[in-house]
Amino acid sequence: MTPKELYQSDDLSWLQKPDAEVESISVERKRWADKKEVGRQLSAFANGSREGGVLALGADRDGAIPGIDDRLPQGVNSLLAGVSDAIESCGYETRQIRAPNGRTVLLFFVPFSPKKVICTSDGHAYQRRGDTTVELSDAEIRELRFSRGEESFEDLATAPWRPDLVDQALLNSYLDARRQKNGLTLEVNAEDALHSRGLLRETPLGLMLTNAGVLLFAKSPHDFIPGARLRLLRFEGVTERFGKERNITKDRAFEGPISLVVAQAREFVRTLLRDFDFRGPDGRFVTEPEYPELAWDEAIVNALAHRSYSLANATVYVRIFDDRMEIESPGGFPGPARELKSYPRNPHLMEALRYFELVRWTNEGTRLMHEQMERLGLPPPEFSEPLGSSVLVVLRNDLERRRQRPAVPNVQERWAEIARLLQDPLAIYRRKGLALWEELNKSIPLPPDMVLVAAVAILTKPDLPEKQREPFIDLVRRSATVLPRASLETLITAFTHGRFASTPALEGSVSLILREAPAGREQLIQWLENQPPLAGDQDPRATQIDLALLALQSELGGRELPSPERINVFLSLLRKHSAAHSARRLYEDITGHPLK
Repeated sequence: MTPKELYQSDDLSWLQKPDAEVESISVERKRWADKKEVGRQLSAFANGSREGGVLALGADRDGAIPGIDDRLPQGVNSLLAGVSDAIESCGYETRQIRAPNGRTVLLFFVPFSPKKVICTSDGHAYQRRGDTTVELSDAEIRELRFSRGEESFEDLATAPWRPDLVDQALLNSYLDARRQKNGLTLEVNAEDALHSRGLLRETPLGLMLTNAGVLLFAKSPHDFIPGARLRLLRFEGVTERFGKERNITKDRAFEGPISLVVAQAREFVRTLLRDFDFRGPDGRFVTEPEYPELAWDEAIVNALAHRSYSLANATVYVRIFDDRMEIESPGGFPGPARELKSYPRNPHLMEALRYFELVRWTNEGTRLMHEQMERLGLPPPEFSEPLGSSVLVVLRNDLERRRQRPAVPNVQERWAEIARLLQDPLAIYRRKGLALWEELNKSIPLPPDMVLVAAVAILTKPDLPEKQREPFIDLVRRSATVLPRASLETLITAFTHGRFASTPALEGSVSLILREAPAGREQLIQWLENQPPLAGDQDPRATQIDLALLALQSELGGRELPSPERINVFLSLLRKHSAAHSARRLYEDITGHPLK
């Protein structure tokens, strides 16, 4: 039963149970207490468990219920009058009830105080920890006020506003994002922009970055907040061992502005996690990540954005074991939140991080974590608050179940076999390599570089019959965006030298591959710039230049249009090679006027 339900129930048999079954973070029983002691207990419950707490007077720790009958009515009335003066207003309730033995018990119920630290009249504050009431130090009281939003650590002015202190590139990125997302056309003044978002303050000492501003833009935030870092540990096994049995295999610390810490930690985590390969119900090969990236990435971002930075020496930890990933951040859940939802401890920090596209304002992030874990058949994320001093998120990889699924050969070994077959001089082996690639492509769409290099080598082989080249076109085109640079250069050289000119369909297909490779488009632009103007349809370069100009068209039809500078480069090339059919059409598409 909850503390509130215990308080409201007329059944007091629970008070007669052994001490270990009664007293807890939410329940305390005493034979009697004066007003100061009651005030201390109510303060402890209000500042402790989110369910509040119950204090029972007239019950001993051994389960006996002597009652308070010998203190009725004057003693109880005097106590209740004194308690209201002994503690700040906290909405506590009282009632008297008869126990099974006929004796009277006085019950107090106090609700959890989510937005204010409740102190006794003498300025002290207490908190329930386990089944014990402890007095909070001044530092602990301040931290509790920060965590409940009564005071704001992120708003404290911390560092002087100096150009050498700030990462200018990050600041410019933030200001650009502010302009774009808010539809602004004029330049945004840095000082005004930061001041308006609570990241810069005017003080008697001049303009100063707040703690939030330091965490976002200072080159070395840990100079001001020593714990402003993330430490990532990889363990061998499922427990952490020490001494001679120490089992840490990776230990890396990340420091700097939050957005850079996120980016660096994100890349490092990717190198540590495994993929699970198995054969699905339909017989196809399936590759699953150890954890969905959205889930662990959201947990890391939340840990850095929601943590209590007033615990200045405490650090965010990411621990990766064989069977789980743990993300632990200093400070309990902010306010009344239980899963880092829409109750940010650091709202100015959170709002600024939106412009780096790292956080969400609503509970969308944690909801997606649940959905992504469920999609892979993994247990839901676990959120807890160890001892109220940190938030722990646990993701489990369901390792044993995954190991029992039908295994498949090592994926890298299969790709290596495909690359070897593609390079064989006999067509029968190359066809086998293509068939294996097509099968593997159903579950793993992006092949490694060694396969793409082999495929491009086949495409550009001068003595290969055209029919044997054609099957490679579709598979290479699917991977055009990740073609290795050396392979792109080989393909462009073959294209611009007219090696595919004898087969127009093949030449057009190669043009489409180059069109979908960003680095390929850059090389085509350089080639077009170095070519003399096209003389006309009879020019032997006519087909190559026409197709090269068409390959640039994909940039003009994308979601985001190129910059004016980029478009001017295109227009210059179109005017230079105005004899090409595609040049005239593209020019009119861009400008709305015919090319003269």
